[in-house]
Amino acid sequence: MAARPQAAVTPRDTAAQTRRMLWRERLVLAGLLFGLGLGVFGAAHLQVVASDGYAAWADQQYRYRQQHYQPRRKIVDRNGEPLAVSAPRPTLYANPWQMEQIGADPKKVAANLAPLIGRSEQELVKRLQQTQRRFVVLKRHLVPQQAEAIKAMKLPGVGIEPAWRRYYPLGEVAASLLGFTNLEDKGQEGLERSFDQALAGSRYQEIGKRARDGRVLEMDKAAWEVDADAPFELTLDRRLQYVAYRELKRAVQEHDAAGGHMVILDIASGEVLAMVSLPSYNPHVRSKLDWNAVRNHVISDAYEPGSTMKPLVMAAALDAELVAEADVIDTHNGRWKLGAHWVRDGRRRDGLTPADIIRHSSNVGISKIALRFDSADMWMALSRYGFGAPISTGLPNEESGRLPHFIDWQPIEQATLSFGYGLSVSTLQLAQAYATLGAKGVRRLPTIVHYDAAPLEERVVNEASAEAVLRMMEAVAKPDGTAPLAAIPGYRVAGKTGTARKSSRKGGYTQDSYRALFAGVVPASNPRLAAVVMIDDPGGEYYYGGKVAAPVFSVVMADALRMLDVPADAGTEEKNLPVAALAVNGGAG
Repeated sequence: MAARPQAAVTPRDTAAQTRRMLWRERLVLAGLLFGLGLGVFGAAHLQVVASDGYAAWADQQYRYRQQHYQPRRKIVDRNGEPLAVSAPRPTLYANPWQMEQIGADPKKVAANLAPLIGRSEQELVKRLQQTQRRFVVLKRHLVPQQAEAIKAMKLPGVGIEPAWRRYYPLGEVAASLLGFTNLEDKGQEGLERSFDQALAGSRYQEIGKRARDGRVLEMDKAAWEVDADAPFELTLDRRLQYVAYRELKRAVQEHDAAGGHMVILDIASGEVLAMVSLPSYNPHVRSKLDWNAVRNHVISDAYEPGSTMKPLVMAAALDAELVAEADVIDTHNGRWKLGAHWVRDGRRRDGLTPADIIRHSSNVGISKIALRFDSADMWMALSRYGFGAPISTGLPNEESGRLPHFIDWQPIEQATLSFGYGLSVSTLQLAQAYATLGAKGVRRLPTIVHYDAAPLEERVVNEASAEAVLRMMEAVAKPDGTAPLAAIPGYRVAGKTGTARKSSRKGGYTQDSYRALFAGVVPASNPRLAAVVMIDDPGGEYYYGGKVAAPVFSVVMADALRMLDVPADAGTEEKNLPVAALAVNGGAG
């Protein structure tokens, strides 16, 4: 078979092939130039535009920064006794990233640590294998012996960070007032929360460079506010706080009550000497906190104060010259119709003097005096006691109470205000008002933190009016008054009972739920202390303030007067008054 003839290569084919080769060369050259341009642009971007960011990123990879906190300031009472202290409880931590860099075995580290800190090896290995992390907490609140033992083992990638745990020597006795801190030592409730910035310990941070394996190469220290040794002083008296708590708790349990409050004020300064709220809680065990127990009800609860308002209205009326001590008020035998409403007394009496109205707690008598006020003047008089306005103690959740504006008052509202219905007050506000009477008409703002400055004060009623009402209030604690159980042998007591129905969720007032109160000052001849006791919803046989709250006042204030070395001011016949004679409840107030 003959061979197939081959096609001849023409000049046109040679030219086309040459053009194709030239095009390929140009394409390759363009690609090379484009790549070179990108490289130059990238280098320029790194050097000029993004250099700061990348440098900062690189710096972060090798920077060492660690914060350290000194303990919170100690809280002490007025005598320097500790109320809150911080004990060293270090934190055990690990740096899994560093452990991986230096080739440390997480299983060996976990095996050494597990028996010392009471954690399983499996749990620790899991934490130590988080190699993307540089700080992992293995155990908080080590005891010092544990920390020393771990340090001595010199485990790779494991460290001990100083830390502290807060302790409260009084436990539940002052828990609702002091509050507590969290794991980071920051205040969460109570005084610890509201004064967190003032209580926070000094702090500093270490800043330096470290090598790739985590070793620190350079270190500098920056510090702020180093004054952790200065105690934070309260006006509280630890001894009185304990006595008030003990007796209040006893009364709450004895009368099967829902809770109770008590506060004691120094009349001359307005300083809080004791502030107790029940129910309370253990600040060291917070796994199942009852938030009702955490609240400081002395300042956070506002309620109708009942008949404890009567001496305050009487003092304002005497000050305004709307009534005189010698006047006799027609009380209509204990039943008086005011418009469509009836005002009633616990016992039927007729023709009472101002002193009798206080002694027997007459609703009719005080209502008739209150209606002598122009409504605006009465509103102003009650405002001057501090009702309807916050005291501003600095403690969290402080309640300002409610004093309705006089423009809305009808005669019946004005009357019921005089015996403690239609307005709301906190226990601390009520104590402030009674301290005003004890200070002969001068109101001083209560304080819980000790300050060197003189207390803020304002005259509320004149001295003569305040002294007159104090004399009237002395009869309350006599055998024929409403609170003979408030008497203190050797001392003259000026006080007033209150038994207020609790409001119903359905509107109006309940028929079987009360607040029992006693408010007073001692010694009456030269008042030194003012106190209020409130028992919430007593469920036992008695619910009157004279039966439930007055005995607490008597025992606590007797101890307070003795502890503060206050001279007795009563005659021997009152010192030796038999206890049986004090058991008569003369009224319903």
